[in-house]
Amino acid sequence: MEEISSRPNPMNHAMRWGLLIGACFAVNFLLSVSGIVWLNVLTYLIEILILVLAWRFAKNYRDQECGGVITFGRAWTYIFMLFFFASLIGGIVKFVYLQWINPEYLANILSQSMIILEQAKIEIPQDSINLIEQLLTPIYYTFQNIMADMFLGAILGLIYAPFLKRKEIEQTDIVEQDEADINNSTPLE
Repeated sequence: MEEISSRPNPMNHAMRWGLLIGACFAVNFLLSVSGIVWLNVLTYLIEILILVLAWRFAKNYRDQECGGVITFGRAWTYIFMLFFFASLIGGIVKFVYLQWINPEYLANILSQSMIILEQAKIEIPQDSINLIEQLLTPIYYTFQNIMADMFLGAILGLIYAPFLKRKEIEQTDIVEQDEADINNSTPLE
């Protein structure tokens, strides 16, 4: 019973560092909607930064909070929680931007997409256009982005967790290894 209660809770660590990754999500979104090409290029660097930060935070959690020992499931859970909190922070910024700062952004995206489809001579039924218009509201768009970021966290957790996983070395294994080393050593002359 003591083992379960003495295990570190990943929630506080994930909330703290998820805030930083969420800030990266927010900055990435704001740069991507700026319309300035060279700022859009920076979004790729921020995406790489997010991947590196997620690795470093998960490794830090394993080494500092878990004493260097973590299971696959615990590592995956930590990374998923990290991205859950980050997606909430990024979602708040996206919603505020789409609802109050630039409420015409989604409508402009839809109209630009329709122009491109017309130029490509691709016809879309009016029912589909109406459905897309209903889904391109700030709340739906934000929710879709939160779900996408959480899905990214789940996939990234599946990739990172096997590399983060580290078993605890049992004391009996150390004693057996020491005995094997002593038996295999040659006496000094």
